[in-house]
Amino acid sequence: MIRAVIDTNVLISAFITYGKSRKVLDRVFTGKVRLLTSPAILLEFEEVLSREKFGLTRAQVQRIVSLLIRSSEVIESKTKISLITEDRDDNKIWE
Repeated sequence: MIRAVIDTNVLISAFITYGKSRKVLDRVFTGKVRLLTSPAILLEFEEVLSREKFGLTRAQVQRIVSLLIRSSEVIESKTKISLITEDRDDNKIWE
């Protein structure tokens, strides 16, 4: 089985549009891809999804985050990496 870490922007896109990002997430939900994520990625996902521009209630955000957690293997990173200097928040994907 393919195991993949998906960037927060791709996850957000998958939940709000029906493009290529959604196709990737559909493969996660059908068991063809195993999503690997971390508490840091989940927190960032929740924070972004909670932004007013998406128009979601707190309960809707919580349901989406819960769905993602149930469909993922959550891994706690033990190593901090500084490969990406332009947007240091993206280092959590490599970690």
